[in-house]
Amino acid sequence: MHKNILYFTILMFILSGCKNVQQGLFTKQSPHEEYEANLEEAGLNNYRLGHNWLHAASTGLSNPVDVEIPFSEALIFDFKNAPAATYKLLLKEGQNLHILVEPEQLDTSHIFLDLFRNNNDEAERIAYAKKDSLRLNYKIKRDGEYLIRIQPELMTQGLFTIYLFTNASLDFPVPDKDFTSISSFFGDPREGGNRNHEGVDVFAPRGTPVLAVSPGRIVRTGTNRLGGKVIWANDTERGYNYYYAHLDSQLVKPGMRVSTGDTLGLIGNTGNAITTPPHLHFGIYAYGRRSIDPYVFFHRTEMPVTDSVQISQLAGKWTTTTAPQTNFRTAPAIAVNVDTVLTANTPLLVKGIAGEWLRVELPEGKDGFVYESLVKPIDQAIHKYQAAEKKIIRIRPTASSPAKGFADTDEPIAVYNEYNSWQLVLYGNEFGWIEAGS
Repeated sequence: MHKNILYFTILMFILSGCKNVQQGLFTKQSPHEEYEANLEEAGLNNYRLGHNWLHAASTGLSNPVDVEIPFSEALIFDFKNAPAATYKLLLKEGQNLHILVEPEQLDTSHIFLDLFRNNNDEAERIAYAKKDSLRLNYKIKRDGEYLIRIQPELMTQGLFTIYLFTNASLDFPVPDKDFTSISSFFGDPREGGNRNHEGVDVFAPRGTPVLAVSPGRIVRTGTNRLGGKVIWANDTERGYNYYYAHLDSQLVKPGMRVSTGDTLGLIGNTGNAITTPPHLHFGIYAYGRRSIDPYVFFHRTEMPVTDSVQISQLAGKWTTTTAPQTNFRTAPAIAVNVDTVLTANTPLLVKGIAGEWLRVELPEGKDGFVYESLVKPIDQAIHKYQAAEKKIIRIRPTASSPAKGFADTDEPIAVYNEYNSWQLVLYGNEFGWIEAGS
């Protein structure tokens, strides 16, 4: 009890505006880094609550969950466990990543959102959400492995949903069309395999406007054998040159500044497209590099839909496996290797829901994922007995786990599940563990 008061007192000191952390003259800290520094300055890192929070922040980066975009997960956070949700995903240059957190039932307004790039197993922070923001957008500048860490401030209790998805990072160059209108793709063979397609093609009627995909400057117009009438535009902000080819006519001149959506020319079939229907060939060339795939810059994924009823019914509840064998995986995907195989009636605490998958915790604290259809809620006692002596109810089924209270010897103990030599029992409105025996 006294420790909880101490935690709360120190925490209020931190959150009330402790800003005395000395920073380097040219150093800008993220909100998460500032919070870490304030915790340490207040000495809270020497107590279990602060230590666990800092430990979760660092270990999450070394042990993330592999996911693919689009992805969503509803998570329940319990301040006693000081958790952090960390995801690893492969992203490509040109993707416009969106990270969104929506509180469902949350008693805090501050959640830290940080994006890292994995460089030879070293996590480099490259972006973060502003303080008190629940959204982070970032245009990916190079292919690679990225980590997303989402961590509420201390003492947070509640439920929220995380959404990971992408939007187009460039406007589409043909009006009333989008990436689904692309019919010839980057890398497709040309001239019997002697060369590869260095862009994408979009078919449209002759005379359809060709639009600027971003602000920039026209650097060249002209005619060549392959592209016919072409336009080159320079995007100095992103470091790309855009190539528009097979035009019927060019409506801009070198040196002109253009804005997104300005008409640059009209679609045709000039150059080596003379035998094909009118279309636009569009290419992207990065400074000092060859062409890169434009499809990624135009592609978008829809934000996944979550089932709020399902979330409220299962999150934070104890369940049990129903099948003779249940695969316990490290990520919510069939392709992920099985971590272990659980037997029937294994108790699992539900911490999150991602589509058909449940993020669960084994009684000893290990996290993993199982199919929702392979578990059921624990809502009925399997047997009762009268204890001969008072029993300590613990948070986890280990003798070193913190105590929640004591089982009442005046009433029969109702056992809801058993795991090794421990029994799952109710303590008030919460479950806890007692050692088995009479």
